[in-house]
Amino acid sequence: MPATLEQRIATLERILHADHRRLPVFVSASVLSGRLQTHKGADVASADEITLGTDGNYFDVTGTTTINHINNSGWQNGSVVILQFDASVTVTHNAGSPTGSEASILLSGERNFSATENDALTLVYDGTTFREVARATDGGTVTTAELNLIDGDTARGTTALASGDGILINDGGTMRMTNVDTVQTFMGGHYKTYTGTFTSTTTGDISISSIGFVPTAAICMYGMSNTGETDAEGNWSLGWAYKTGATSSSYGMSYNYFQQGGTDVFDFDQSASYIGRLAYGGAKFSMLTITAWAADALTLTKSVAGTPNSSTLEYQLLVQG
Repeated sequence: MPATLEQRIATLERILHADHRRLPVFVSASVLSGRLQTHKGADVASADEITLGTDGNYFDVTGTTTINHINNSGWQNGSVVILQFDASVTVTHNAGSPTGSEASILLSGERNFSATENDALTLVYDGTTFREVARATDGGTVTTAELNLIDGDTARGTTALASGDGILINDGGTMRMTNVDTVQTFMGGHYKTYTGTFTSTTTGDISISSIGFVPTAAICMYGMSNTGETDAEGNWSLGWAYKTGATSSSYGMSYNYFQQGGTDVFDFDQSASYIGRLAYGGAKFSMLTITAWAADALTLTKSVAGTPNSSTLEYQLLVQG
């Protein structure tokens, strides 16, 4: 007795199921009234090139080896695959230079995807590459109100800033949190001021260290505020210098003001190799020189000429990076 149509279909289904074969179905337009049943394939180990099985469209990816390509054998245009990651692994955006059956992966934002456990990527094959159409990341705790704060139409507030407050920044394409203290250091890090005092008869070095940036220039206000000084009342100088080598400096003009016999006197020395220079009656008696430049430091050296009266001298140094 010949087999019925139902029996023949049942036999064909058993054969296809046993051999894991795919039965192509061609339709012009269809409306599904029920669920579309697909299959989860066997787990795939992460590798430079991963090969997805023919047993489904949803795959668990194990391991932590960076994924650069997907084997496109057996995949046709429009095929959709979902990769769920069982561990932290990087998926490379457009690794390029695919060979043989390798296909590159094009990711959202043209950036690599650093997946963590339970994250997932949905990709569609366009005949050349696998393109990301969606992703799911695990462990997000952002609220709708917090997310709305980055909307361009959000009203600007006047909340006072305090040390330790956070700021969201774009760090070379990756969004990161930093704090206002770090931003303050960066914004003000190219200028720092230092002050100090010493006795006019002393010599030696003044170490300016832990500047926080590479110093390249300095301006110095230097002098005495002791109006009882008999040699030179209110003696002040202004000078500047900039770095010209690993340890060498080039100096600008050094201006000097003092009172001599109740008369205001202005003096300057264009050829002076000092950032600070005090003089009286045309003769210098106390000098400051930058004798060393370093990665985040410089050295001021005190020197004297003749035998100056003992006075308290003060320097105010502005360092630029």
